[in-house]
Amino acid sequence: MKHVYYKIIIAILLSSCNSKKQESEKKTAVLKIAEISTTNRKLIYDSIWKDDFGKNKFKVLREEDDEYQALTNIKMIFSLTNEKNTLELIDSVSNCPVEFHMKLLKESIKLTDLNQDNKKELLFAYAYTCRGDMIGDTLKVVIIENNKISSIKGIRTNQMDEQIAEFEKRKATGFGKITESNVPDYLKDTATKLWLKHSKEKSIKSDFEVEEFHNSK
Repeated sequence: MKHVYYKIIIAILLSSCNSKKQESEKKTAVLKIAEISTTNRKLIYDSIWKDDFGKNKFKVLREEDDEYQALTNIKMIFSLTNEKNTLELIDSVSNCPVEFHMKLLKESIKLTDLNQDNKKELLFAYAYTCRGDMIGDTLKVVIIENNKISSIKGIRTNQMDEQIAEFEKRKATGFGKITESNVPDYLKDTATKLWLKHSKEKSIKSDFEVEEFHNSK
């Protein structure tokens, strides 16, 4: 009987040790997951205005997710909410192993009422890239009008373009190149000028230079 009793005690102790070991392993696994993946979300812009849609709230969130401490995912969430509708535009740069960025150009944000219907048009620009060379980043101007989204997109120019132009003995325009556009006709001129104004990476062209360049095309 004593041998049986001792065996039962030993079995219970071994079972307890195995259980604690499994719990310890589980806790360690959870800690590792927490360490290798973190998400940071920040409100980087917000504004409020009133028109025939009522109270409009526009905000921009920036989210960064560090995956495995090597690659970073950047996401930007643009949202406009009013009494009639809620619009949301999400864009991202994901798993980029080379140079990358995604940034809102706050100085580009503007409200207009070009067709004078007391429903404001919202325009803003942001730039993003995932590149392994010196090509300009992508610039996108977004227009929200009458609770609809349209945009102009293209590649910006930068210092490398100027150096290439100098090497080829030609004059650099100092402006990028628009590649896509689906903007309503009555907003096309304003949206194009806004894109051109910010189409040189790391600098802003003056309104006069934009007007001159735009009219010459």
